[in-house]
Amino acid sequence: AVRGLEAMEIEVACDRLLLGMQHVNLITDQAESIIRLCLERALAHAQRVYMDPTAVLRAAYGGVPAREDNVPIFLTGLAGVGKSRVRLSIQRILAGRDHVFVDEAHPRVPLIEYADCKIGQQSSVLEVLRPLAKPEIAAGRVRVKRSEISSKCADWQRVVGCCLLGLDETQFMAQSDTASTLITRTLLAVAEVGLPWFCIANYSLVWKLLARPSEAVQRLLGHPIVVLPDSPNSEDWRALMKELDVVLEEVCEFKILDRSIEMWSLCAGLKRQLVKLLVHGYCIARHSGIARVNWNHILLAVHSAVFSAP
Repeated sequence: AVRGLEAMEIEVACDRLLLGMQHVNLITDQAESIIRLCLERALAHAQRVYMDPTAVLRAAYGGVPAREDNVPIFLTGLAGVGKSRVRLSIQRILAGRDHVFVDEAHPRVPLIEYADCKIGQQSSVLEVLRPLAKPEIAAGRVRVKRSEISSKCADWQRVVGCCLLGLDETQFMAQSDTASTLITRTLLAVAEVGLPWFCIANYSLVWKLLARPSEAVQRLLGHPIVVLPDSPNSEDWRALMKELDVVLEEVCEFKILDRSIEMWSLCAGLKRQLVKLLVHGYCIARHSGIARVNWNHILLAVHSAVFSAP
């Protein structure tokens, strides 16, 4: 529960409320099936690549052969539906960080189960992939060519034992009308790292990729999964309402669970918009001199300019 908001300035309280609701992370049936799929692909990779104890040394000295069939699990769906929550959940599951002693002639190497890659505002293939290479390349102390970066990353990821790669925030690189070539080149370069991987993207990026040559479409969109909002009558949606009732215990005059269908209708089941709606409803209540949100404040929030774009 988020407590003591009444004594805080309005924007401070709103920020605390936002963070409190963002901490809620429920594994739904849909998310579980996606996570299992990713983990089982990682397991298949581990059993194939690391069955031989000398595989790491061979990779360190001889490099890693590229796989032509490295098709990602391509997660798409509406903005705010919870795609990135799948990535964050996998981060928590595969959070092991250890070191492995190879032999007397080699230093200890880190053992990393999962590699996380966010495109964000990066503007080139090199900038995106450099963090996946060995430390001196990742830090920029050693320069490599763009044509070499995928193989350098593949070598290092094989050495550290990584078995799964997640790619997110692709929409920022794909925002301009001329970005299709760059984002396609970047995704194909990630595929050449040779790890089982999943990519998170909004519909707009999917449309851009569908307009690319068929070879790129087949390699990148061979396994799409559309992430949908939970049904308003599902146990997963009701479970989320119960958790939010805990967080908002001191803030709401009504039980969110009792209004679960109406809440779904106001935000179309998109969790990001649900959080935004509740925070703005609280903000309206505080500005009117009331410490607790009632249903009228939620309706005012829906019809406000702040919520007009959603």
